[in-house]
Amino acid sequence: MKGWLTPLEKAIYPKGEERLIRRSAGGCPEFGLSTILAGPRSQSICPGLHQPEAGSHEVVWWDPSKLRLGVDAKQGLRTIDLLKGDAGPQVSVQFVARRQGALGNFWSDANVRSGHSN
Repeated sequence: MKGWLTPLEKAIYPKGEERLIRRSAGGCPEFGLSTILAGPRSQSICPGLHQPEAGSHEVVWWDPSKLRLGVDAKQGLRTIDLLKGDAGPQVSVQFVARRQGALGNFWSDANVRSGHSN
């Protein structure tokens, strides 16, 4: 079945039998033998570091049994509070002022009019 991710398959999936080769991925926990929680192992890729069919990059296939699911959303960053908060217009004004200060006179009218943008 073809989908919108089909063009990426060669850049993500390892070649044939290489899907079954287990290589550790630096900075990752020790993985098990499957990238799926349920289903036939024949449909899985061995978790770990893989060289995809196309490209010179490497891809880490994750072992889903190593993910901490059901974690309390209050842990870590306060992302939800940041997204639902109302900062008000003053925060935007402060951001624009800081940005303009950081850019200095680079985007001054003289530079823009003269076409200098590098």
